[in-house]
Amino acid sequence: ALASSVTALKDISQQIESLVKTNNQFPDTVYRAQIVSKRDMEMLQQNSNNILALQTFIFASRSFQSIADICRRAVDKQLTVVLFELKLSKNMSVAALNLDTIVFSLGTIFRLVSTGVDPSGVWRPQLEPADGTMECIKNQLQIEIGGQLTWLTFGNYLTALKRVDAAKRYYDYILLVLPSDHPSFAFIYDNLTLVYLEITNDNKALELLKKASKFDTTSLPKPVKHTKLLVTNFFCPTSSSTDKAAIFKKIAENKYYEGDKKAALEYYRQVLHASIVSD
Repeated sequence: ALASSVTALKDISQQIESLVKTNNQFPDTVYRAQIVSKRDMEMLQQNSNNILALQTFIFASRSFQSIADICRRAVDKQLTVVLFELKLSKNMSVAALNLDTIVFSLGTIFRLVSTGVDPSGVWRPQLEPADGTMECIKNQLQIEIGGQLTWLTFGNYLTALKRVDAAKRYYDYILLVLPSDHPSFAFIYDNLTLVYLEITNDNKALELLKKASKFDTTSLPKPVKHTKLLVTNFFCPTSSSTDKAAIFKKIAENKYYEGDKKAALEYYRQVLHASIVSD
């Protein structure tokens, strides 16, 4: 079901891209009404200047009055609603669905500039495009991790931050949407191995390590050297791999703390072997 949903989203995105026009045909500001939870409302009120991503295709209207009317009707029904004012940047591309409605592509990122409340009690967050900010964040991430970004960077970062449940869900998602014979499976299994080692599930980690070894990665680009996190080339997502010696070392440490010194010694031998092979 998830795989078919992803395919549908891709199709919708391509259709939207086919309608894209530069924003010189549109006003500087468009508007959107959205029902939000009380928690989201508090976030908007307390976190001005934060980055905000609406996890959907974003529809907006040229007409402030029509959106304001929608918001007032929502308030009358005791719903929590906000009226977003979306600023269009000079270089932003948006698609026109009709004379009144435009749509932003999935994944459009905004910065929350300010919030205020109008006389009817409706909150009006002002958003502006944050493409430049996200580019700076990507560059800073690349500097901090000592390598280049890949589609596995996010999972690696979650693992490093001990967000292992989130990392596992992320890798499981990638496995779901890729073809079953995709060569990147080897690297994804390697990264999932690290996740299971963090929760001391050595048996599952070894199972994934064996699965990874069944894939032929000799024809894939070689990973570059990296320092803090195990990531490589953003433009070649299949080239992200893990250090086998680091995996065996983690298993050895787990076995030692469990009191299984014999197994720990065996895995330390594999650490030595993996280090020699990699050199």
